[in-house]
Amino acid sequence: MSRFFRQDNAFLRIMAVVACLPVVTIGASLTATHSVLWHMVRHEEGYVSREFIRSFRANLCQSTLGWLIILAAAIVLGGDALAVVWYGGSGLSRDVLVAIVILAGLVLAAVSQYFFVLVSRYENSLRGQFGNAAVIAVRNLPRTVAMLLVLGISYVVMIRYVVYAIPLILLLGVSLPQYICAWLYNPVLLRLDGAGPRRD
Repeated sequence: MSRFFRQDNAFLRIMAVVACLPVVTIGASLTATHSVLWHMVRHEEGYVSREFIRSFRANLCQSTLGWLIILAAAIVLGGDALAVVWYGGSGLSRDVLVAIVILAGLVLAAVSQYFFVLVSRYENSLRGQFGNAAVIAVRNLPRTVAMLLVLGISYVVMIRYVVYAIPLILLLGVSLPQYICAWLYNPVLLRLDGAGPRRD
């Protein structure tokens, strides 16, 4: 963990947030962040700024298209959630609908998490990246659940204390939870490294 807080990694902590500010570039920012982080957990990182910018540029198109698909799916799920709350009735039928929406949201979050990791590491089509992300999420379910817990707890805390911790959130809010996740998904990448063309 101390490697994450080194002074020369401050660029990552700042750029991971700054590059997310134009909403359309969130996907490219997440991909570039993962590219730096999995190098970091393997003790392979060189120039953090150079790697972040390289990955951001190289994966901008695919990451952005993937992010827009994910965003559209999230908006649809959000609409479904509102529909359930307003028009879902009551009793067992409403509970079932709520459970379905929550499960769909968790599936979307899990696939999204692996999608940006795979884009940062492997050459594949957009459809292939999403398909592989879904398969990996299921086959590594304990790690997937652990990552969702890390991200969920982190973002709940950030939302709860956003007024009091804005500077901390700006510096750590994107990259620190993903750094923890990188330790969780790195063994998965190590197993995959011989399975397809890599970006480096």
